[in-house]
Amino acid sequence: MKAKGYFQSVNGVLAPLDDIAQRIAWAVAKRRNGALVHVHTPRNPRHHRLMFALLNEVIEAGAWEGSADALLIWCKVAAGHVETTIGPNGEMVYIPKSICFEAMDQTSFNQFFDAAISAICTRLLEGADAYLLRMHIEQQVDRGHSQMRCA
Repeated sequence: MKAKGYFQSVNGVLAPLDDIAQRIAWAVAKRRNGALVHVHTPRNPRHHRLMFALLNEVIEAGAWEGSADALLIWCKVAAGHVETTIGPNGEMVYIPKSICFEAMDQTSFNQFFDAAISAICTRLLEGADAYLLRMHIEQQVDRGHSQMRCA
């Protein structure tokens, strides 16, 4: 059986939070042989919107001439959110990883986002204050001025 459901820790025990999770728990109980559980902490959609607000801010400031998609790739490489391999000519090749909800939990996304802001303030918006930039884009997102996308 392979299924996904939402569970919450109650006194150190995972308890089902929805009908799907309840069915999963009953199916495991019927088999009486346990189950291998992969825990993936849900991510806050607001934080995903923050990333795209950040990209838009950098472009609007004139610090990036390409597309938001190209800037996202740059951020992934600058933040080290990549797979590395050796190319045919012996050079290191960086393959950006996904930041979609299924690919990255909240803790990992927080680390990526902090590294992306730091790289942007250091290399694109030289001298910008990371805290002030974050506060600015948080205000934009909270007022509904950004769109959520996945890449």
